Amino acid sequence: MGLRNLRRRIQRAWGASPTPAPAVPAKSRTQQDHCTAAAEMLIEAGLFDMAFYSSIAGRQFKTEKRAARHYVMRGMRHHAPCHPLLMPGALPLRIRQSWKHAEVADVIRELRKPSARKFAWSPLFDPRALAESDIDQDVLTTFATWDRDRALPLAWSMGRTLTLNAVSDDVARIAAELMVVRRRRRMSRTTSKSPVADISALKERIAHASLPSDEGRPLVSVVMPVWNRAEIMLPAVRSVLNQTLTDVELVIVDDGSTDGTADVLRELAQADERVKPLEGEHRGVSAARNIGLGHATGRFIAFLDSDNEWRSDFLATIVGAMHLDGLDAAYGIVHLVSDAGDEFLTFEGGLDDLLVRNHIDMNALVVRAEIAQQVGGFDESLRRWVDHDFAIRLARVAEPRLVPVVAVDYRQDADHDRITNREAGSWQYVVLSNNWCRWDLVESSMAERVAGRVSVLIPAYHEYEMTARAVETVLQCSAGHDVEIVVTDNGSYGWASIGLTEALYGLPNVRIAYAPTNLQFAGGSNLAFARSTGDTVVFLNNDTEVRDGWLQPLLDRLQDPQVRGVQPLLLYGDDTIQAAGTVFPAQGVLGMHLLAGFSRDDAAKISDQKFAAVTAAAVALRAEEVVEMRGFDPIFINGMEDIDLCLRMQERWGGHFEVATDAVVTHLESKTPGRGRNIAFNRGIFYDRWRGRMPGPDTGHFAAAGLEIAKLGVDVLPHPAPRPLLLRASGSDRIGEYRWSIKNPANPGPRGDKWGDTHYIAALRDALVAQGQDAVSLRHGAHAVPTTTIDDVNLVIRGLDRGYAHPGQINVLWVISHPELVTENEIAEFDLVFAASRGWAARMSERTGRDVRVLYQATDPELFAPADPSPAHASPADASFADAMPSGIALGRDVVFVGQARPTGPRKIVMDALAAGLDVQVWGPRWGTHIPAEHWRGEFLPNDQLAPLYRASGVILNDHHADMAAHGFIANRIFDALAAGARVISDPVDGLDEVFGTAVQTYSTVEDLRRLGDPAGWDAIFGSDEQRRDRALQVAAEHSFAARARTLVDAVREFDRRGR
Repeated sequence: MGLRNLRRRIQRAWGASPTPAPAVPAKSRTQQDHCTAAAEMLIEAGLFDMAFYSSIAGRQFKTEKRAARHYVMRGMRHHAPCHPLLMPGALPLRIRQSWKHAEVADVIRELRKPSARKFAWSPLFDPRALAESDIDQDVLTTFATWDRDRALPLAWSMGRTLTLNAVSDDVARIAAELMVVRRRRRMSRTTSKSPVADISALKERIAHASLPSDEGRPLVSVVMPVWNRAEIMLPAVRSVLNQTLTDVELVIVDDGSTDGTADVLRELAQADERVKPLEGEHRGVSAARNIGLGHATGRFIAFLDSDNEWRSDFLATIVGAMHLDGLDAAYGIVHLVSDAGDEFLTFEGGLDDLLVRNHIDMNALVVRAEIAQQVGGFDESLRRWVDHDFAIRLARVAEPRLVPVVAVDYRQDADHDRITNREAGSWQYVVLSNNWCRWDLVESSMAERVAGRVSVLIPAYHEYEMTARAVETVLQCSAGHDVEIVVTDNGSYGWASIGLTEALYGLPNVRIAYAPTNLQFAGGSNLAFARSTGDTVVFLNNDTEVRDGWLQPLLDRLQDPQVRGVQPLLLYGDDTIQAAGTVFPAQGVLGMHLLAGFSRDDAAKISDQKFAAVTAAAVALRAEEVVEMRGFDPIFINGMEDIDLCLRMQERWGGHFEVATDAVVTHLESKTPGRGRNIAFNRGIFYDRWRGRMPGPDTGHFAAAGLEIAKLGVDVLPHPAPRPLLLRASGSDRIGEYRWSIKNPANPGPRGDKWGDTHYIAALRDALVAQGQDAVSLRHGAHAVPTTTIDDVNLVIRGLDRGYAHPGQINVLWVISHPELVTENEIAEFDLVFAASRGWAARMSERTGRDVRVLYQATDPELFAPADPSPAHASPADASFADAMPSGIALGRDVVFVGQARPTGPRKIVMDALAAGLDVQVWGPRWGTHIPAEHWRGEFLPNDQLAPLYRASGVILNDHHADMAAHGFIANRIFDALAAGARVISDPVDGLDEVFGTAVQTYSTVEDLRRLGDPAGWDAIFGSDEQRRDRALQVAAEHSFAARARTLVDAVREFDRRGR
């Protein structure tokens, strides 16, 4: 496309004109004044970038004010961007509404508020990434005066450093191209006014021209498919035979009619030798047309359906024009007649336009015979949108030209026998997807795919924030793998496409495939696949966030040739299971997500199960098998396409699908706009295709999880999906004596994975399982999910979260921290109450009249065990020890603290240790502004490195929250450190000496800390290596999670035995 043509198209897209526009009614003076004032305020506030907007709008403006006025009048209501650092469509609702109505003063007022620092203005400008010192008087002032060569505060940095000068031109160029594409989607293919120009000159040229003729060969072959049209097709036939161009043959193909159509055709053939009837089995319109093409002998091929009528001069005019101008293909105008009023299908466009929407009706198309053969006929797999598919493939060979003659009068009515009324509208997505993906080309390039590369394929529609986060987590959590990411922008609105471009700009392993219209999930995913290069692909929803270690388990399982594909464990945002595979609970019913709503711990029970299908929200597949299957079937609109693909793959190769329960992905399900509108439609398509061949019943999967179906219910939609009532399994399938639900106060997601509570509860859960129990945990926000109704024991680990009793269960409260938050009423709700402090337990027993039992915190001897014979003599040659231990530790000498600096300030024990001159090594977040850099070793220390660190260190420092210390709650870190054989210095806590004696030394002053931190006195103060080892073994025996689990199980059994 030439530059002049590109600019013309951009101008039309924005409502501008390359030539002087005709006069239009002037706006009122008030409106003009408002537009002018709004434009001036945008400029003055620094919210308008003339160069950027001019590039997007595709025109030059004489002044900045004119450009801004143009934007206010034409672009502002659509939230179009006018500055590369501002995406109006992604701003908070109150600002978007003001922007839409050009209430610029309100916008400026909002952007000057302190609250404007709490959200991203665009992917390239996020005030939350700015330090306080970077802000001028307000964020808007900072925005307006931003140096174009200064590094931008990116919403998602992903290792990039970008400047406005480096980004602006590229973003503007891409945005301008997108505007042209989006215009093709918006432009109407019809008009209510008759578009027919005076073609008398053309007809006169044709009249004086000599059309080619071959003796024994007609000039035009007209192909007409018919099926049960005995009473309808005669007007169509007459319209062909009555053409002013008489050198025609009419090839009528009977597609297996049963209504007497064949008799009518014989009569027509006897009456006019130009009629050539053919018969075939009922295989559809494409097959019938292909039969006709195979028998057509004319130089030109035309098509007419049996319920339409040509105007008498159509063939003469269009064939004459093609002959005179040397055209290989041409199409005329269609007159659309309906009760709502007449319209004309008349649009002059080419291949790029056809790849968005069709504008060529087969009844108005004429093509040279050799070109029709080169195109390859009609796709017989299609049941609708056949014309569109043929037109696209034709345009790849020879773009048809519009000849301004009305070809046919088409009645738009409710004739249910028409394909347009009989077949699903989603066939348009099949046609568009197939022609955008070009599976033949993809298949021919399979040898070029990179071995060992994983292509992560993400379709996105009108959204960039979740998509950017999905990309960010893939990049963060896929280190060590050759990973590329292909994102399909699935026909998003202008500002969303530009936002996505900015969000992913400059990432070397990330590409965006821009679709001109929404191809839906199947088509968007297929397009991303067609643009990928890996021999393994992972289809991934844009509303997902992968977790550490997510990829390798998928690849490991794909090594088995019987495994067709692998799904990670999908979790909801609250960390309960969204999908652990797809099961069919009864014969002939739809599939359902296994263990939806259950604890993620339940997934481990089904890790070895084989599945007939999995979900495509996240699934790893072999690229070669995806190509052979031609990807997802776009007949489905955002649902069931994944199950369909799985069943087709099984039908082709056998094998099965698996779920890698140790690979975790969070799925914020159904966040994409319009995601669930077609559920009933998709189910109907699926049922029609797979009725009688669906898998099931998959009751073994439930049994493996310790569950059984008590009753199989359904939802309320057509073709209902199963909604089983699940109970704990009985008999030999029952898992564990009691089912324990442990309530974890940690947040869901990766942040909560790092909480000490999460590791603590995981160890307790394992200890309960070792005691013959079925134990799972639930994070904050999921403590009362519906699946907890099957639990026997509700164990609340009390921290920041207030715990609640569950009716019908044995309710156990274990207070291990934040005792100041626990009330007497809370204690009264529970059947059994434990506390990790002897003094607090005694006081609360006295106050409430309840038996609050003492149960200290615990340690895991499998992780925290002493070295042999002492930490000082731990051998660096011990591979497991050396690999796990953080680097740079002076064995037996360093003073170590592990924990975050509190939001209110640094921890006193660390600052006192530094004041005492101790060489403290600190791990934990938020220490950067409090201690010298040489003492801060990192923000996070993996849990598996804690024990080696404790064993290797000279002394471990520990402190307590003031409330914990005051109420005698001993920190869990002390139990772990002592079990590892470490020396521990702590602030004073009531009861500490009673539990650990001299194993833990407390300090009150900096001088105390200096003395305790001197290695020369350690043996005298903390005991010899052998004494500390014996003490470690004692702590492991008395304070292990196994010991705590025994106590809890015994208490629950006793309570249950007494009749609750």
